[in-house]
Amino acid sequence: MSDSLMRLRVEKLIWRGRGLARPADAPVVIVEPGVLPGEEIQARITKRHKDYLRAKCETVLEPASERRPHPCPASPACGGCRFGITSQRTQLALKQAIMADTLRRHLGKEVPASVLESPQVVPSPKGWRYRWRGQLHVHQGQPHLLGQGSHAKVPIERCLLFARPLAEALPRLARDLPDGRHTVAASPVDHAVASALETHRLSLPLPGGLAVDVLPQTFFQANQSLNPTLVEHIRSWCPAGSRVADLYAGAGNFGLPLAQAGNPVFAVEGDGPALQAARTTAARSGLDHWQGRQADLRHERAWKPILEFQPDVVVADPPRSGSGPVCRHLLHIPSLERIIWISCDLTNSARDVRSFLTQGWQLTSLALFDMFPQTWHMEGVFILDRRGSNG
Repeated sequence: MSDSLMRLRVEKLIWRGRGLARPADAPVVIVEPGVLPGEEIQARITKRHKDYLRAKCETVLEPASERRPHPCPASPACGGCRFGITSQRTQLALKQAIMADTLRRHLGKEVPASVLESPQVVPSPKGWRYRWRGQLHVHQGQPHLLGQGSHAKVPIERCLLFARPLAEALPRLARDLPDGRHTVAASPVDHAVASALETHRLSLPLPGGLAVDVLPQTFFQANQSLNPTLVEHIRSWCPAGSRVADLYAGAGNFGLPLAQAGNPVFAVEGDGPALQAARTTAARSGLDHWQGRQADLRHERAWKPILEFQPDVVVADPPRSGSGPVCRHLLHIPSLERIIWISCDLTNSARDVRSFLTQGWQLTSLALFDMFPQTWHMEGVFILDRRGSNG
């Protein structure tokens, strides 16, 4: 059946923004992103699996009422913003449904439906031009992005997701960079632009008048218009005066504002330049409540100082791949009463969160931050409390 055409009705969207269809005379069909629930499409089958088929939409026969023309001329060849076919409000509703569906399948036995289906939903102030950091593919001195579901390079002149100073600098950056993939970034403070091959620092604002100066390759939240709201929510979920272990602390996005609010903070980060940037800001700002240590949390020796710190709360923003070994260590911190788990990959985080739920913890709150408008990506925040704790 590979390479054959099928007429399908899209039932819903699932993880990674893919469409799901259930034809009466064939297995379930998973359709590449770019379709909306309720649409009737003509799709080409691209791969056959034992229990399902994969397909790509070739024609939308009956579009959903929410569908709109995509504003970017590089779409649909470029795979960067496949949700640009509908409004930001509709995107948020779709993401909430995807989150509920994904977590129900992974956590439905341990968490009440009322928690999974009613997250706090926080929209982005900007729907376009919100990214101050991203990946650029360079080929023969020209800027490119990757195509949908492939490694094909799509030439671009501008990108509507990048903040204007960064978008306008893409041609110049590409001329100066060798072929390959590069991290590029810009400062929301002074609009300075750099690639990861450069060594001058970019200034990033934090709530409370703080600022941190990072190298271009240092990770920071790309959506700087929503990041202050995320930080304020994290701060509100940490009880006043609670001792906070900030794991995967980066350049202090959460830990520095928490220390400014009076919480003793012990930050752990594996990237030396990122931790040094946070340390410099803490010293410059007189944040005596903040202390940091460079360590790899996968190693046993990283955990002794965390245990000695006796945290009440852990704030963890692990990599996309999840952090199974860290979960095992957190379960053995006697003082710990709350875990705030931040993730841009719900499937891997559900696996991590489930390890807490089976060991005496409960998911008391869930939030969805729309850090990546026009894409299927979302930032999920899980608030876990030890059973019997007052939170």
